[in-house]
Amino acid sequence: TRRPLCRVASHLGTWLQLLLACSRGVTHFQSSSPSRSMRVVAAAVVSVQADLPVHCLRHEVSGSWTFHLSAPSSERSKCGHSSPDHSNHQPPISMGDYGTKLNVDLSAPNTATSAENGMGSWTMVYDEAFEVRLGSKRFLAFSKFDESIPADGNIQNYKSDCSATQVGWYRDEASNEYGCFVAEKIVKEVAAPSVSGKMASLFEDPSFFANFRT
Repeated sequence: TRRPLCRVASHLGTWLQLLLACSRGVTHFQSSSPSRSMRVVAAAVVSVQADLPVHCLRHEVSGSWTFHLSAPSSERSKCGHSSPDHSNHQPPISMGDYGTKLNVDLSAPNTATSAENGMGSWTMVYDEAFEVRLGSKRFLAFSKFDESIPADGNIQNYKSDCSATQVGWYRDEASNEYGCFVAEKIVKEVAAPSVSGKMASLFEDPSFFANFRT
């Protein structure tokens, strides 16, 4: 049985107040746990009465990614999302708004690494989003999905792109700054196996195949 993400968040106790606040359009809310607040904001932008038409599993998200970050700001932003958010009205993505690149590796079971920030961790938020912690930075974004498909719980009809994200949020706890980001998976091409020169010469020799004729 598929459970709405917001309903899952509401069971986590301290998330509940933030969930209700954000669903009513409150954009500034103090919390003793910044990373927890980020997850709540992400959960809360989905209507309490709706889910998202996306279904991504951990092994589909695991891999090498490029995070594209907007310039940090001292002001918390909704990153183009409305409150409450609607699955069929996601913020448009203009790559010109995201000038900083960060390469991140997400490996099993929960290790995140980057050359700039060292080793951290990552976790799935149900099957709709993932959170990454690297150094003082916290990132959270929903996986990309086809907005035209209704979020009716029939995951076999969903068109999910687990190699990219919708517009997400990040926070730098060291500088107490916020920003938006989008991420895309780095698809590494696998080279076709080469045939050694000696083996190739055998294939080119007609007598080699003659040995297999009956």
